[in-house]
Amino acid sequence: MYSVLEKELLEYIKKKQKEKIAVTMLMIQRKAKELGETLSIENARFSCGWVVRFKHHHNLVQHACTQVAQKFPEDMLLVVRDFLKKSHEKTINIEKKFIIYFNETPNVVQHAMEFDT
Repeated sequence: MYSVLEKELLEYIKKKQKEKIAVTMLMIQRKAKELGETLSIENARFSCGWVVRFKHHHNLVQHACTQVAQKFPEDMLLVVRDFLKKSHEKTINIEKKFIIYFNETPNVVQHAMEFDT
């Protein structure tokens, strides 16, 4: 009976994907419970772990659909070059006493405390 359930569940997921609907773990879990009741599978527990194993077994992953192209802007090199140039211009005249190297900072700041006794 589980093979029938898994087959119908996969069909449900593929249908939703064609409709451009993101299929969540909760949706899979609810549909599995619904199919389990329809197919009269007794004592079926469709836990989060079951859903994870089902997704892994059927090579299912969750992707977000985007409408934005994943390309760099055409002027990206110019923007980066200008940024580096301005950064260099702003940092070239910094006095050495204002430069902090993190490997030279103390791990613990200790304050001297005097107590009157």
